Amino acid sequence: MSNQAKFHPSHAIGWLEQHLCRQAPELVIPRHYPQPSQARLSLRDGMTIAIIGGGLAGPIFARQLLRFTKITGVKVRIVIFDQTDCNYCAGLMTDLSKETLQTICDLEVPKEVILTEIDGCIYVNAHGSSSVMVEKKLVSMLRTDRFGEAGFDDAFKYRLLKGIEEYRDHLQIIEPVTVSEVHTPTAEEKGWVSYRLHGEKRRMEADILVVASGLRSLQRPMLNDFIAHTGFVPPKIMGASVTEVDATQARYNHMQGKALIADNIIPKTMIGIIAKRPNWITVSTLQHKISKDDVETLFAHPQVKRWIDIPNPSAALRCQIICPANVCVSTAENFYGDNWLVIGDLTGYQRALKDGYFACMVGGNMAAQCLAFHGAGRDALRQNYHKPLERAFSPRDNKLGMGLFYLNEKLAHLGWFPPLLMQAARHEEKKSAYGGLVHSALRALLTGEISYSMLTVLLVSGLIKYYFPRPGSLFRHLLGKTSHETPDNQQS
Repeated sequence: MSNQAKFHPSHAIGWLEQHLCRQAPELVIPRHYPQPSQARLSLRDGMTIAIIGGGLAGPIFARQLLRFTKITGVKVRIVIFDQTDCNYCAGLMTDLSKETLQTICDLEVPKEVILTEIDGCIYVNAHGSSSVMVEKKLVSMLRTDRFGEAGFDDAFKYRLLKGIEEYRDHLQIIEPVTVSEVHTPTAEEKGWVSYRLHGEKRRMEADILVVASGLRSLQRPMLNDFIAHTGFVPPKIMGASVTEVDATQARYNHMQGKALIADNIIPKTMIGIIAKRPNWITVSTLQHKISKDDVETLFAHPQVKRWIDIPNPSAALRCQIICPANVCVSTAENFYGDNWLVIGDLTGYQRALKDGYFACMVGGNMAAQCLAFHGAGRDALRQNYHKPLERAFSPRDNKLGMGLFYLNEKLAHLGWFPPLLMQAARHEEKKSAYGGLVHSALRALLTGEISYSMLTVLLVSGLIKYYFPRPGSLFRHLLGKTSHETPDNQQS
């Protein structure tokens, strides 16, 4: 039999992953659109739609609404209020998000924002590391224009009207602006936005209000006032952090084109170290805002130092600060009403602990379709915005994902689980560069293309497959009698 005809287990793993990928049917723009609704709260010529927030969800929604109103023939005015403050510098776009951008917006990721492409993941815990291949490369970039580099969110905003330039007069972006107060429209009067531009306080009326200000607006006066007046209940959040590290002085750096996942190297924290340029990396954390001392501890750990060795890493922080961040762990409630709605991260409808770009694109597209073809009434939004979001981003699967996250944290401190997982992962790596079932589960942590329920099945099946014929090794782990040597020096 020729080499081309030989079957390899990695082929089956690749086929399995491809067929387990979650791609919501709502992603695809339908070939035939419904006739626009003639209900009382439908879009009409001359309406003003105010969007609070110019990160990604707001501009995605604006572009799609302009494209859909081109189909319906309704002429509206869209105004985006953008604060343009420092956004989280971490940025990692999956292949699924790249395809979604092309499918929904007919746009590609601009070449100038791509700092590097990620083709591999290094999973690290206290007992070793395992290299996990990524078949579909991820894009590593910044979100906003920083450090002399172009950021994706800003680049998208600059290209918002690409292909629909005739709508230039229908879109206005007001920046840099601080929105102090918003008032939702009622049956008796229009809504309005109060803001400060170049030190001058101004106010603008709006027929429809769209809040896309993101999780960074939590606890700000504008959103607190919005919550008080609408009954909007934001999603529950998990603390996180992000910082950029200059690796120019590294003694060695094997992180090129790689993302390293450090699992509980810092207790109760999942950390991602992501390559940007050859001498530039991002460090992002979940559940814990790390300190400079934590940065020192992280890069001093022997399993991390196998891949990168930076002397005095806390002094190499590009901004000399570690920015706090927030991550959704539940969905919002009451996030829409007659002529107002919330989109983006503030809805909490995304794949928990995964790629937020995908959620912004899908959610923004759904909201725009609803307004253009069904109207901005509460009932229309419930049927054509809220329900599709639930189908695309299953709250039940997200609860399972969060349960797995917290379970992993507890198992990491029991002592027997980290070496058990690492030994199985290392065995798969030796058998095949692409790995097996355990590697599929670890790969999904980075690519986000497989549901948490399927990830669980893959991980458990992989561990059973490895340990079922090796009961002695399993019992040694459970009894805590496993050697503390790294798996590189262990016999499988």
